[in-house]
Amino acid sequence: MRITSTDSKAWVEITPGKSSLSFTIECMVIGGESTLHGKNADLYLQNIEAFATDLDKFILDRNLRPQLNGVYGPCLEFYRSKTNATAVMVRFIVVDDSSAYAENVEFKTTGAFEINAEFLNEYVSGFEELAKAWPALRDRLAASALSRE
Repeated sequence: MRITSTDSKAWVEITPGKSSLSFTIECMVIGGESTLHGKNADLYLQNIEAFATDLDKFILDRNLRPQLNGVYGPCLEFYRSKTNATAVMVRFIVVDDSSAYAENVEFKTTGAFEINAEFLNEYVSGFEELAKAWPALRDRLAASALSRE
């Protein structure tokens, strides 16, 4: 599912990942002189079900800040703009698991952009679909962990 900025110069997307238990988060920002791109193809989400519920509540209560968390912390957050009470913002953080080669490094791509609030229902539906698949993924992860013991 792709979330695009109102000016179509930035997007963040969450899709099935490289394993049957993970997701991919990818972002792209096209600036005046540069293009930024970030991708983590092995993201493990922790609260997809609660996030889908909170995002649905956010449609009517813009004081909420629904936040989707991965293993390394938050990766997606919706919130009301501080400068425009009717504008909806999305913040993204794409973190790379750099500890695979060194413990004292961290790489991430992060940003925030305004989205069209008219698409919130569509985003809720997309995250609800991901949440429906998540119990099966969680069960496979638990079975995989037990088989390694």
